[in-house]
Amino acid sequence: MWLKTGPSPTRSPSVPGLPDPANSESQKEAVTTQAANDAVEKVLVTESRNRKRGKYFNYDDEIRAKIARYAIDNGVAKASRHFSADLAHNV
Repeated sequence: MWLKTGPSPTRSPSVPGLPDPANSESQKEAVTTQAANDAVEKVLVTESRNRKRGKYFNYDDEIRAKIARYAIDNGVAKASRHFSADLAHNV
């Protein structure tokens, strides 16, 4: 049967601060609260998974000075291309 009757399964929210559907006064309110909690949890999980940052590199003072001097003389874009090729990673 495609139409379910009886109480809908609800669960406690996994994200702190969200309302618990078990504390609802009616079945309709519990289902609505559960749907809202599911949507919030989905957004939070998706957002945290997609946040990846690039690798960071530390340069000693000598290389930093060379990059700065090259950028002043030739421009930032050209300096980035030049030192990315020399150092074998994006600068």
